[in-house]
Formats: sequence, structure tokens, C-alpha cells
Amino acid sequence: MQKIRIKNLPAYAKIGCYNWEKVITQKLLITVIISINVGAANINAPVVDYYEFSQDIKSFAQGCECNFLEEMAKKLLDYIMLNDKILHCYLQILKPSALDGVGEVSVIIEK
Repeated sequence: MQKIRIKNLPAYAKIGCYNWEKVITQKLLITVIISINVGAANINAPVVDYYEFSQDIKSFAQGCECNFLEEMAKKLLDYIMLNDKILHCYLQILKPSALDGVGEVSVIIEK
């Protein structure tokens, strides 16, 4: 088994429960660690194309309008796990601007 980590992938999404948050995009930083089974696959050919995978994650997050980080994390994790090559996924979504005076607020979920 191998792991692929994509750390702090920036995405801009409409996320939040306040009216003003529903009309602006806010920066999110997404970290994903996926476990894949290489098995008998050709070691020279990627099982998961991590560039394409990262772009899919970014596009999904940017198109997902959610009230809460927890809601977005659940939807994104379910989307990621649709790929049958992925055995396990650790997902962190960080919202840097969530609270004034706080370094970061994030949600972590895994499956």
C-alpha cells in the first residue's frame, strides 16, 4: 500500500452560514492523504494521477456551497471515495479566515 499526500491545496468557495458569507468566496486550504493499493500494477504508471486528482478536489470544493466546513468535508470525502482505487482517505479542510485572532480553524474527517 502507498500513500499520496496533497497538502494545503488552495480552493475558493462560498462557505458559511451568515448572509455575507453566501455572497463572497473564501479561501480554504485542503490537505488529503489517500491510501492506494499498487499491487501488481505497473510501478511506472500512476494508479492515481495526483495532478488530475488535485484539480478534481479543487473544482468540487469550489462548486460546493455549504453552510459549514463539516458539511463540505463530508461531501468532499464521499466524492473522493467514489474512486475505487482509493482505500482510505484522510481529509482536512482549513478555513484561515474563520475567526479573528485565531491562527486556523479546520475540520478533519477520514474514511
